[in-house]
Amino acid sequence: MSDQPPEPPQTPLDPTEGQPPPPPPGRSQADPFWLGGTAAPDPAGPSWAAAPAAARHHVLRTTVAIVVAVLFVATGSVAVGLYALRGSGEDLTRMIPASADVYVSIDFDPSLQQKLNVDRLAQKFPSLHGTEGVDKAVDSAMDDALSGMVSGVSFHRDVRPWLGSQIALVGHMASGSDDAIVLASKDDAAAQRFLDTVKSHGPAWEDLSYKGVTLHVGRSGSSVRVVTTFVDHAVVIGGTISMVEQVIAADQGGPRLDQTPGFTTTVRTLPSERLALVYVSTAPLRRTFAGLGGLGALDGAPARNTLGLLAAARGLGVSLSAQPDGVAVDANIPIDASKLTADERKALTSAGSYWPLLTWVPEGSFGFFASPAGVTSPASALDQVASNASPELRHMLSTWHVSGPDGVAAHLTGDAVVEFGPSAESVAGTVILGTDDEASTRTALDQAAPAIARSITSGALGPIGGATPPMPKGLSKAQRRQFRKMLGGPTKPPTVRWTIVSHGGTQIHVATAVQGSLSHTLFAYTVADGAAIVSLSASSIEDALAAHEGGSNASTDAAVSEALRQSASDQGAIFYVDLGRVVAFAGSSGAQVPAELQALRSVVVSSRTSTDGVAARVFVAIR
Repeated sequence: MSDQPPEPPQTPLDPTEGQPPPPPPGRSQADPFWLGGTAAPDPAGPSWAAAPAAARHHVLRTTVAIVVAVLFVATGSVAVGLYALRGSGEDLTRMIPASADVYVSIDFDPSLQQKLNVDRLAQKFPSLHGTEGVDKAVDSAMDDALSGMVSGVSFHRDVRPWLGSQIALVGHMASGSDDAIVLASKDDAAAQRFLDTVKSHGPAWEDLSYKGVTLHVGRSGSSVRVVTTFVDHAVVIGGTISMVEQVIAADQGGPRLDQTPGFTTTVRTLPSERLALVYVSTAPLRRTFAGLGGLGALDGAPARNTLGLLAAARGLGVSLSAQPDGVAVDANIPIDASKLTADERKALTSAGSYWPLLTWVPEGSFGFFASPAGVTSPASALDQVASNASPELRHMLSTWHVSGPDGVAAHLTGDAVVEFGPSAESVAGTVILGTDDEASTRTALDQAAPAIARSITSGALGPIGGATPPMPKGLSKAQRRQFRKMLGGPTKPPTVRWTIVSHGGTQIHVATAVQGSLSHTLFAYTVADGAAIVSLSASSIEDALAAHEGGSNASTDAAVSEALRQSASDQGAIFYVDLGRVVAFAGSSGAQVPAELQALRSVVVSSRTSTDGVAARVFVAIR
């Protein structure tokens, strides 16, 4: 078996930029919004009742809701709405001040390649065939998002006719109200009339001037409730006067976010063709953590604790893009290596390949998580956790022979695989942990297994293993009787029966809970081929052993190889779920599977680390 992953596809992106294709023949202004039609605003305008006090600072939360809605739109039932919007191609980064801690951009008029990809993917979902349903979905999502700003606003009636190609959010983390939403306009006159109508229905408005631009300030008593303005083909709605003034200043030549090293370094490696972008400055997060007791100051010194990456991080960038065969969410965290210790730099560059670990995963599994060993040993990591854990947890780890010099963790290498899939008992999960001493690990497991089985059957871990959980204290006789009746389980713990299943020369120990004529497997375990293996069934362990001994496994599974072409790297941890197999299994079990789920192929979560930064990707493949 080759340890090397398949070569990533070399799919060139269409460099064509410019205006989107014209609307299909026969379209008119009366067509649905998501097909490129327009509609005149309701002459009655919004009913601009005074917003409740709790809603006056909802710009940030509201826009986050918009972002979530649009992310759903781009990947689900209203993707066509984004594709067909005809905007003016605005770039709102010109209006984002350099001081911004948060910037979110949603592009309603992306590149031609993105539009083609979204259109291709959208056709895979049957629910998109109805224009009325999609139109209502867009309206509903946006109406809910805008309702936190002011009451009486209808996205369909008041915003949609003039909304251009982009929506942006800008804000500061230190204040929940110091933020603004910027909406590009494709009809400046209509956008201005919208603001005039808003002002005419307001309770108390004041006009201010800043750099030649008029600001409309809505007040509730002496407090600023909302600030609106129209500048450079965009409507700005903010929570404070200061934030709106910063937007205006950036637009008129002041310091801009896209000119700062933190922003440019963070977004540089993200896909340039995308539907949405999120940028978060890490400086406020460092200041927040530095102000908490016991964490110490993180700025200006090499990181010496688990927050080292936060101390060294320059920013966080996340993008959403449509690919020919799925949807990708990419993240990037650039790192200032001078703020890392030698051990932290080594940890970022020492990740091995996950491919050898996939030989433990039987072909046809539903999914897996695989992580090669890192710099920190499992025993050291467990000791660090235990040092800060409760006395009860430390006692449990000791009783189960997990921690300590003779515990299971002392002999683990750090290689780990978690696999789940069909088994003789329907569905089971299997954990495979690398070991550098099979004999010592086997001894530790033999000591730990009985204690774990007793904990399960006694109800100490909850209602599993066939045991009734401990009776709550303080109940009356009638309540105790009702408690037992509600659970419907046995009143005495079942006994544990141990058996051995042989697989070649390997012995698999199986713990079974027995209560009268009833029995079921608690767990099974073995140590073989340099690994400790624990599962919910002996058959799953046998499948893992057979796969590793040369049988069909995930490393040679064509579906897995195809899906992992979209991973960020073949180094470090990987998480994979074959959605097609999961859906097919659910359908064969009699479950009603929505048609939309049948279009999904797989999900891959991967990462890539170096002293330059951490990159991650979530890819949802669509058939």
